[in-house]
Amino acid sequence: MNTVARCAPPPAARLVAAVRLVAARLAAPPCAVTRAPDPTDPQAPSRTDTA
Repeated sequence: MNTVARCAPPPAARLVAAVRLVAARLAAPPCAVTRAPDPTDPQAPSRTDTA
């Protein structure tokens, strides 16, 4: 294997990663996808607790 193939993933791997990323976003709750969490909203889960 040459060094270029090791450094950059093949297009197929990039496509699979992109599909998985989109699938993960679609699987997330709609409120988390459509709007950013409001830090002033007491009902919104805080990202500092989960991260």
